[in-house]
Amino acid sequence: MRQHNGTFNALGAVKIDMPNAYSVYMHDTNQRNLFSDDYRFDSHGCSRVDNVRDLAAWLLKDQPKWSRAAIDAEIASSQHLEVAMAKKVPVAWIYLTAWMTKDQTVQFRNDVYNQDEQLLEATAEEAAFFSNAGSHPLTAHMHVTQ
Repeated sequence: MRQHNGTFNALGAVKIDMPNAYSVYMHDTNQRNLFSDDYRFDSHGCSRVDNVRDLAAWLLKDQPKWSRAAIDAEIASSQHLEVAMAKKVPVAWIYLTAWMTKDQTVQFRNDVYNQDEQLLEATAEEAAFFSNAGSHPLTAHMHVTQ
């Protein structure tokens, strides 16, 4: 099922699809106010992109037919059109629940995907491994001197 094109479409004017096992894509939105919200997890796993037309123009920069003006004109036509990429562009999703800003303020956010628990478990396993490494038969004969 596909929602009709137009200003009421929840995906906005542009959807940027990419092959992945989770059917995640990037898209515009008809709810511009969502970009000013601190809480950004109102979608179902896809990612709203502010200034998505600029991103589309950058992605299509190797195809002279698709200037920013041509993209805007196509969107204004309200016709559904799928444009193939001339070459693949790697996409990396980075999920952070804590970071430091330029002014050294530490920011924390809720772990809505429950990834921190997996990271903490892996870190605990690594710490346990290294704390027991000194008593392992292969390393017991090694001595560290300062």
